[in-house]
Amino acid sequence: MLKPLGISAKLAIVTGGSKGIGHACTYELARRGIEVVIAARDVVTAKAVAQDIETHTHTPIHVFQLELTEPSQCKLLFEYAAHFKGHIDYLINNAAHFAPNDTLSLDEEEWLKTLRVNVFGPYICAKEFVRLARAKGREGTIVNISSTSSKLQISNRVAYSASKAALDSLTRSFANEWANYGIRVNSVAPGHTNTEGIKASIQDGFLHLDEITKPIPMKRLAEPNEIAELVAFLCSDDARYITGQTIFIDGGRTNSWIW
Repeated sequence: MLKPLGISAKLAIVTGGSKGIGHACTYELARRGIEVVIAARDVVTAKAVAQDIETHTHTPIHVFQLELTEPSQCKLLFEYAAHFKGHIDYLINNAAHFAPNDTLSLDEEEWLKTLRVNVFGPYICAKEFVRLARAKGREGTIVNISSTSSKLQISNRVAYSASKAALDSLTRSFANEWANYGIRVNSVAPGHTNTEGIKASIQDGFLHLDEITKPIPMKRLAEPNEIAELVAFLCSDDARYITGQTIFIDGGRTNSWIW
């Protein structure tokens, strides 16, 4: 049964909120009555997604074109989002960069780009979120979308894995620093998820479904809505005593010795 997040008239920002897990998070929050600002580089896709979700949920969805690694743009994002309700209640740091490379073939620019998008971007957005929350005297929730790659040693993911481990570290640091302000911060770490990107990689032969699911005790991929439902739970009052955690949602993959 659909469970509202609690107090009405709330607003969330979802970075990368028009594709994959981000799309699912936008939809899940919206269907619970939470107004959402999608922050994305591809505004054409984002606007189409926003219109579709509005039609199905009857909840306003807004779009802001964002270059996540530019602090000035992140500041403008929060000014734009705050315009709708005067405050922002939830920040979902979902946008990420992933380019598979082994250590020796990974060039410096690709390494730095991965860290800028996956670590520096969420860091800047989190700071802007908390600054606004403190100025308004409000509490809030941040959910960082991490990955099982932050824990598992997976080939050809050195930059991505390092960035997600760093993001989990930020989660713990933020949670400790900002608990006194009523700000909760958690990470959600999905395993392989049945997104369009994964489907394309399987179709192109870069990934093989049987190889992906073999070490997963539940023997299947996660569905995007399953990740989004956990994110929504962490935003809800039911999770009011949970902060500083990285929650793996991976069908048991990180608990398995099967390789």
